[in-house]
Amino acid sequence: MAPASRRRILSPQSLSSFGAIPLYPSSAPQSSSPPPASTSKTATTTSPPEAPVRPTEPQPNSTHFPVSPHPPVSSSGRGNLIWQGNHDAEPNGIRVGKWKIITQNSSIGDEKGMENLTLLLEEIAASDADGAVLNLSTETEIKGKRRLCVPEITFLDAFLSLQFDGRDREKNAELKFAARDALVEWAEAHRYLERSHRDQNRSNPLSPPYRSFRGVSILRTIDAAAWSNRAARGKERDANSANSQPNSEGYGNDSVYSGACTEFFYDWTFASPYAGTIDCPSNENGNNSAINNHRRVWKSLPHSHIPFHLLRDTSQPILLYDDIMLYEDDLHDNGEVSLNVKIRVMPTCWYILQRLFLRVDYVCIKCREVRICCPLGDVPIESGVDERLKSKPQSTQPTLGNVAKANTIYRDVTWREASWEELGDLGLPKDPKAWRDENGSNGVSSPIPLAALLMKLPLVSLPEDLPAFSYVELM
Repeated sequence: MAPASRRRILSPQSLSSFGAIPLYPSSAPQSSSPPPASTSKTATTTSPPEAPVRPTEPQPNSTHFPVSPHPPVSSSGRGNLIWQGNHDAEPNGIRVGKWKIITQNSSIGDEKGMENLTLLLEEIAASDADGAVLNLSTETEIKGKRRLCVPEITFLDAFLSLQFDGRDREKNAELKFAARDALVEWAEAHRYLERSHRDQNRSNPLSPPYRSFRGVSILRTIDAAAWSNRAARGKERDANSANSQPNSEGYGNDSVYSGACTEFFYDWTFASPYAGTIDCPSNENGNNSAINNHRRVWKSLPHSHIPFHLLRDTSQPILLYDDIMLYEDDLHDNGEVSLNVKIRVMPTCWYILQRLFLRVDYVCIKCREVRICCPLGDVPIESGVDERLKSKPQSTQPTLGNVAKANTIYRDVTWREASWEELGDLGLPKDPKAWRDENGSNGVSSPIPLAALLMKLPLVSLPEDLPAFSYVELM
């Protein structure tokens, strides 16, 4: 089913008062007269009032997005909100300043679309380091081709697009988030991973660092040893008899399983290092930009330049809010993975939070967050160097002072993770149920919201081409 409704937008009348224009006015419920101005702390909506937000949950004016099923209702001064619960599959968007912002939720991809995406990903995984696809015409090469699968629930048509109108057409740019791009970057990393179980260190459920590329690795569940032993038994029977009888596990010739075990050897957790796709003139000279999502265009910074005080300013209305699920999977009942992106647009800035959450029961927990903000005017920021970067040379990193510039995109990336054994040492729950319910009302020993638990996970190193703090300046 499609993601639950989590979008909202100000009425066209309220948007115009802040210099914004709705791009799809037909997607919003229409009324014969504009809604009256809100005089209470509850905004005018087209759906029944929702339950009050838990005090422990982040509020809409904080640096985190709300985690309730719907965004919290606005306070007075936030404008007349229109819920669009029945229009999730329709595009939604506004134009504010030089930006055209479009969001699109969708239903799960159909069989044909998922098959085409799978073929594309396998082709990318089979290409060389320069992006050139290898010739797989011979039987030997086809046998060695890595087979991939896509997440069971992939929203192929869901996306977030932010288009910038530059001084002229050559200066235009676009920042986009989509499941296809995220999975392309995931498939690209498979070029550097081991291709069979024989290549993997089986003593550690987490692949060692040299078995990982850009955070993509092939994990093993706690039951993996049993499956590997079964495959070995199948190979032994194949050597003794070409026509073995059905065994006690209900299988005959286990060579079918043995071949599939190697053929489908990939990162089944879909832990993509994706941090958005940007297309702008400054990266036209780069090679393979379509494959690597233009990662070279981001310039490293010594510390965050996101003006978080703008996000805490409750005097500014939220012009548009949306929560777009890109993909999710239950990992064959071994846990869960989800990738979603949320956006908040205000008169002073727009702000994005992308989160990849991965739970492999009794193996590991991972959380990869990308925060992106673009002020619509020059604003001051707080200065300081992040602890993670103090050991790195700062001479090659630009200094932008203590001002976040208008129409400059600032990005912060944080990766957190821990193995299941480390959770106890960190004072975190080891019961998988504690890491399932996002609202924390799961009835386990300490009902802590998942967002709070994730913040307690230790930070881990980022890929070399993914700086913790970076920016792209547009003109």
